[in-house]
Amino acid sequence: MHRTAFHRHPWWDRVIVALDQTSLLDVLTWVERLRPWVTWFKVGPVAFLRHGPALIHTIHQMGARVFLDLKFHDIPSVMESGLRAAYHLRVEMVNFHALSGPEALRSLAQTAQAWLDRPLLIAVTVLTSHDWPPWDPRGSPEAWAERLAGWAFEAGLDGVVCSAGEVPTIRQKYGPDFRTVVPSVRLEAPTDDQRRWATPIEALQVGADWIVLGRVLTGSLEPMAVCEQLNEAFWAGEQIGR
Repeated sequence: MHRTAFHRHPWWDRVIVALDQTSLLDVLTWVERLRPWVTWFKVGPVAFLRHGPALIHTIHQMGARVFLDLKFHDIPSVMESGLRAAYHLRVEMVNFHALSGPEALRSLAQTAQAWLDRPLLIAVTVLTSHDWPPWDPRGSPEAWAERLAGWAFEAGLDGVVCSAGEVPTIRQKYGPDFRTVVPSVRLEAPTDDQRRWATPIEALQVGADWIVLGRVLTGSLEPMAVCEQLNEAFWAGEQIGR
């Protein structure tokens, strides 16, 4: 059955839109335009360095949730301080590089343990711009993503950032409650620095808990039309099953 764009598919709750614009007005305009569809927005280093905590407060006031994507990677005490700062901003999700090591990841989980309203703690495995791990030329991104996910799982974190191709193995090994956030989601093969990519339907159907969309929407001349097309594709994707 054909469903109109006004019948919003539940998968939209699993979409995170990346806000990378340099103008504060542009950032907030995108939040306002996409808010009927999207509940999550990702604030990365460029947006945060330009606009600071005020941007996060404003997004919250607009009724949306924030994934703070600063990819902390430091000694354990510095990462703990970063986590506390993120907690005071009341973000709903924050990430850290898993390569900081098991000790650092355990310290993060222990720091947040007493917080009833803590953010989701997510570990970055292998960046999707890598088609091989630069720290291990003989390794594979898939093997390293699985290994780093294991460190995060054993430390007590909530999940990982990984490519869509790594989701099935990670879910099988660490269970459905261990969350996966999938970046490098595109409608067609990318021509930029992304290597390991998937379409929105592919990423959601393999079990991604969240997918990150950036230029797919914010780089489009007709973003509302893209939202409508994705909505129709989500309904069609659900019909063919997972």
